[in-house]
Amino acid sequence: MTTHTNVYFGVSLRPGADPDEQVFNFDTTWGRFGNTEQHEDLSAFAQEDGVVHHTYQCHLRGVEEFNVTYRLLDHAPRGRDEDKLPYPRAWVHRRDEYGAGSEGRIR
Repeated sequence: MTTHTNVYFGVSLRPGADPDEQVFNFDTTWGRFGNTEQHEDLSAFAQEDGVVHHTYQCHLRGVEEFNVTYRLLDHAPRGRDEDKLPYPRAWVHRRDEYGAGSEGRIR
């Protein structure tokens, strides 16, 4: 979901932005991690004396500790099998991005 907050924290591509010019995760161009409008991110906030503080943020590989799918695949015989992919995580798709007739599709 593209929201003002996601764009502000750099995890959603700005509408009309060039993915090879917009920066993600401080110094990496957006397009390096695939043709997508969003990247995974985990942020934590704390409120103290009425002020909200952004206390933690991680992207991409930093989210792995919180995503059990990665941890399970790392124990599989071929792991994530990303060596021949155009970019890491190219195997990840949101459920509405799989083509019709895809094997293993959840209905």
